[in-house]
Amino acid sequence: MLSPDELQEISSIAEKLKGSNCKQTAWNVLEWVDKNIKYDYEKSSLPPPEVKISPAGVEVYNQERYIQTPSETALRGKGICTDYTFLIAALLLYNGCDPYVVNMTFEGGAEGHVSAAIEINGTYYFLDQHLPPLDPGSYYGKWLRDGRKIAEAVVYSLKGEDKMDFSVDFQITEKDLAKLEEGMNKIIGDEYGLRRDLRLREKLPVGYSEGKILTLIMENMADYYTPEFRREIAGYIVDKLANEDSLESYRSFKLDVDVSGNNLAVKLYLAR
Repeated sequence: MLSPDELQEISSIAEKLKGSNCKQTAWNVLEWVDKNIKYDYEKSSLPPPEVKISPAGVEVYNQERYIQTPSETALRGKGICTDYTFLIAALLLYNGCDPYVVNMTFEGGAEGHVSAAIEINGTYYFLDQHLPPLDPGSYYGKWLRDGRKIAEAVVYSLKGEDKMDFSVDFQITEKDLAKLEEGMNKIIGDEYGLRRDLRLREKLPVGYSEGKILTLIMENMADYYTPEFRREIAGYIVDKLANEDSLESYRSFKLDVDVSGNNLAVKLYLAR
């Protein structure tokens, strides 16, 4: 799966995703996968492969659900968790970043799950199909909300294996919220040319002819937020706001970001 020949097969994609460091590369890789690879529900409905080992050798049954190579997943544009995992691992490895593969079992006998991960400053971050990368505690909570409790997770790397510690869970603070908002203000000012005006409210101040309010609820983002990816998360949220309207057509803005349970509530006041 991660042989030099296979890495060469996905090189044209990987080279476009290389960041200034492995943290940025990991975000770029997960963002690309999120946009370009779809979950293959038809394949997931098939029975998992059955492996029988005997003195005569290894026999594999139900091979319709085989693990795709990274290049095959990229070409098909779809896959299941194992396919996502090895594609992400290959894209990281090609760019000089150490990938991890996390194999999980759930309580109650539910079918397990596999995810890619990366280690940044001593903490694992799950790169599981969709943005953003999640620290272990947030990832554990995500599965709980989906009705499944992780019983055990084994982390595999090219160097060996380890057990995942799910007690590592960053909690967002008012200071983090202020820094996130500051980063978003800078992006809107620098990339879209808007001037920040703290007078903007529901009622349009004197000097403006037209205004608009964009409201965005980022589900579970307060739980998923980590300082390591603050800049990337700020850009991600601004991109979502920009998809709602053409920000360049306004002169001024004011941004409010608040925590609502596990969610981030974002309100952008615009005026022209």
